[in-house]
Amino acid sequence: NADKPKEPDTFVISMVGDCTLASIQTGRDFDSYIDKNGTSWPFSGVVDYLDQDEFTLANLECTFSDEKLKSSSLFYFRGPSYADILVQGSVECATLGNNHTDDFGAKGVADTKAALDAVGVPWAAAGESKVITTEHGLKIGIYCPGWTGLSKSNITTGIQKLKEAGADNLRPALGHGGQLQGDCKSGILCAHSH
Repeated sequence: NADKPKEPDTFVISMVGDCTLASIQTGRDFDSYIDKNGTSWPFSGVVDYLDQDEFTLANLECTFSDEKLKSSSLFYFRGPSYADILVQGSVECATLGNNHTDDFGAKGVADTKAALDAVGVPWAAAGESKVITTEHGLKIGIYCPGWTGLSKSNITTGIQKLKEAGADNLRPALGHGGQLQGDCKSGILCAHSH
């Protein structure tokens, strides 16, 4: 059919490392940048690229909550629901399996998931496998072992679940990039490089 758009021969998948879209719990540094520059500012330097890809996966390194949750460490990051920043940045999925996911306990995790759901950004939490179908029908499998679930057995099981769910492209989203740099070359995503 001449009216049907041609499917691309190749697909671009983008991966964005640590997205800390919040201030430390005792400060307002990030919030003040947003107040001054708007919520489109964090991805303004890359959105033209991310908008052209098939799929963008980001590692979310903060808690979204409109409540004043408290934690025992200074370097825990919480902000109001800035989840729309991911939408404006053309991010199609966020992983929640890193060392800051649980900074504000179960309430913080629940609020973050609800904030992402409210703006339509799918997420994968620690220990989860999820298949997301893109605009062109590409089925991308995301496995997120989490900060403490990294083992060959867990990764093998997570990838198997994705294959069984029909994923065309597998993206294990590991939270230990600096230690596993060599694995990035074999198609395993290092979403939290240090």
